Amino acid sequence: MFGPNDYGAAQTQGKRSYQEDDYGFYNPRQPESFSNELMAVLCDGMGGQAGGATAAQKAIRAFVDAYASIPASAPERLRRALDHANREVGLTAANRPELEGMGCTLVAVAVENEHMHWISVGDSLIWFWHEDRLSQLNTLHTYGNHLDELAQRGDITEEDARNHPDRPLITSAVMGEPLELVDASSVPLRLIVGDRILLASDGVLSLKGDELARLLQRTAEADAQAVADAVVRTVDSVGSARQDNATVQVLQPRFNATSTVIEYGQRNNHLLIAVVALLLALLLLGLSVYLSLTQSVPTTNDDVVTIVKPVTVDEVALPSGTEDPGTGLGRGEDAKPDASKPTQGSAKQ
Repeated sequence: MFGPNDYGAAQTQGKRSYQEDDYGFYNPRQPESFSNELMAVLCDGMGGQAGGATAAQKAIRAFVDAYASIPASAPERLRRALDHANREVGLTAANRPELEGMGCTLVAVAVENEHMHWISVGDSLIWFWHEDRLSQLNTLHTYGNHLDELAQRGDITEEDARNHPDRPLITSAVMGEPLELVDASSVPLRLIVGDRILLASDGVLSLKGDELARLLQRTAEADAQAVADAVVRTVDSVGSARQDNATVQVLQPRFNATSTVIEYGQRNNHLLIAVVALLLALLLLGLSVYLSLTQSVPTTNDDVVTIVKPVTVDEVALPSGTEDPGTGLGRGEDAKPDASKPTQGSAKQ
């Protein structure tokens, strides 16, 4: 469950003269009430000042709009929204020659109830903070990863792989071309109390993994926006002379154990009441049958009475058409998203 303080985002331009990162959220009930569903998407543009920013903006808008309108499972919505964003970036570049070659990375996470799904193209990151440990969920589409695989097979040395000048190049991007490399969750990841999900552009890698983990430990009680702000402040404090754009989104699902217990308790009380009511109805029915039979017993004379065996509750058949009582534990219909507009380019609107 997500409330207004359970997700947020922050970004810095770094030492660049322009911002090529963009991001968006989709919350069907934003921002007034709590929702069991949230989607976050982040893009890091490439292609120069105009091209990179345009690609990221177009991809975010297309992805969020498509995700919000597709009636399907979360994994399918993520994939179809990615395809929609890819087409939109390609069409924009085709219609504007000055934007030829533009593209962007894309990472997205969808949370429904306590389950998380994700999808990834390029070298932006999805981190998972779970039981005080930080892990990276997605595989980065970089030439460096390809070189590392060659080194593991013995085709090149580890030193050659580590020092290759093309290591930073990405091998998959949202550009309008068919996406041959897409990384996605194969099964839903179940979330528990205290879990955090972070989406980030590679500019956040100015922080080493242990630095980010320590920051998350220090901010264990902070809301999502405060955590995002702290990450960006720490990136800026590193003071890299070539600091890239850096953007981070933070998701902190809320699990209210008390309200869950109350909910199941209410349902079990309803079931108990229904069972007691049924038993009382059967007892009354049995008593009614017994009285009607004993009151109509014929007599042959004053000294001889025909004895009728009383009818027990178990022997009383329910009237035809009586339905078997249900448990009352059905889920009900899923809530449909309302017409709220998705958040784009800012942590909240």
